[in-house]
Amino acid sequence: MPESSTKARHDREPSSSPPKHVSGSQDPRTQLNPMGVHEEGLPRGWEIALDSKGRKYYIDHNTGTTTWTRPPYDGSSAYPEDSPLPAGWVCRIDSKGRKYYVDHNTRTTTWIHPPPFDVVEEIEGLGPLPPGWEIRVVPGKMSTYFVDHNTRTTTWEDPRRKLDVTDPFSKLRRKVLYLNSRHRLKLQPGVFEIRVKKSRIVQDSFSIFSKLRSLADLRRRPSVVFEDDLMCRNPVNTWLDLLLDTFFHPDLGFFLPDGSTGQLKINPSSSTTIPDYLNYFKFIGQLHGLAIFHGYLLDPKLVPLFYPSLCGTSDNPKDTSDTTNTSKQRHSLLDGFYDLIGRRSFIGYSQAEVEQVFGGITVLEKDRCSTYTIADETIEGSSEPDIHLEWFWAITKSWTPERQHALFVFLTGLERVPVTDQIKVMKAPDGDIQRVTILGNTERSVPRKYDDAPEHILFIPPFNSYEEMENCLISSIVDCSWRDPDTTE
Repeated sequence: MPESSTKARHDREPSSSPPKHVSGSQDPRTQLNPMGVHEEGLPRGWEIALDSKGRKYYIDHNTGTTTWTRPPYDGSSAYPEDSPLPAGWVCRIDSKGRKYYVDHNTRTTTWIHPPPFDVVEEIEGLGPLPPGWEIRVVPGKMSTYFVDHNTRTTTWEDPRRKLDVTDPFSKLRRKVLYLNSRHRLKLQPGVFEIRVKKSRIVQDSFSIFSKLRSLADLRRRPSVVFEDDLMCRNPVNTWLDLLLDTFFHPDLGFFLPDGSTGQLKINPSSSTTIPDYLNYFKFIGQLHGLAIFHGYLLDPKLVPLFYPSLCGTSDNPKDTSDTTNTSKQRHSLLDGFYDLIGRRSFIGYSQAEVEQVFGGITVLEKDRCSTYTIADETIEGSSEPDIHLEWFWAITKSWTPERQHALFVFLTGLERVPVTDQIKVMKAPDGDIQRVTILGNTERSVPRKYDDAPEHILFIPPFNSYEEMENCLISSIVDCSWRDPDTTE
């Protein structure tokens, strides 16, 4: 075996050559230690052994040679079922009790156990993890995932693979998780109590915010009570939606629709028609900051007004580009937002990304949804088209936005979901499912974290025709026949 030519190689390999391979009566297995040395996944004809100093080396019986370097896996032998999976892989059981493997990195599935994560790292030469990162194994399941101690988040994605470069949704998700982690560090203990009446929601809410003892109160978890609707199911979301809908209505005089773009713009006459108008605009900014800080979603109609300053292209208080005489209102709006959100928090975000951070996801998007199937013929990651998935996306594309949103609500159970959520549309594993079936966050095996993304999964069973599938989908979202009759609202 040739000696190393560099100091680095000397540091990681023994200085001497491995023992020569012996044959005939001198069985190489006699060099194994008393406990035995066993390592799965070696190519056919290879074996691992220990020298007299207990150092591990490899024997190639095909050529009668030895080496210190572990040979790469070539698929000629199987790995044991209990070996740790590579990072981003999980093992699952289909409805027939068959074990298969899901690769979250490539969104493919296979029947074959992949090489263990340590072997994959050696084969691909990934090198060390970035500072502050750690790889962990889920107890009992042998699935592997990554922990980013810098942002206190977990992910299936190997940070060394730089998936962010090719996957814009992965990139945005990491941005949002980092933003959320920064906000959690500033979260204050206790609650910020908001008691209002729906019939006086603007006046009551503005009065509470005007009497704040400290801005730190806004960093406490909001707790909303409607005195005229004590049975409200989601009071904070309802309060935000109702309050902002009221402010956005042109009759109130704060905003007007732009005739050329349809977007909201600040009403220039608000300075003369609304008493204390600057404090009201600051209040509207604080509502948006409170929602982003605590992770509530809201209508992103004001993002076009926010974005030039959020992205750093226009944050000069003396900016004279505003020709509508609404610069004071806009700056009061931003001042309120910055009471909770850092001024540079959205540097590097596109306007579309900011809109998704504010408003989340409201419709199913083919590019975002995972559309692989686990049928037998495609289990090994085949990219062949599946007729049921083709029908599904053709049907949803032909629907009105209202009906598309109804299907989204049916799948997620929510009007909006955070951009960090994972939504999947899949073909059912067999023909036993007779109707569209919804699964929630039941198959995730990574430990539950505060920002662990839920999964919303739509399984599509086999249908005889396009029309039959569409009728079933319409029945599900219109008649709500999928609901369990024993559940209560």
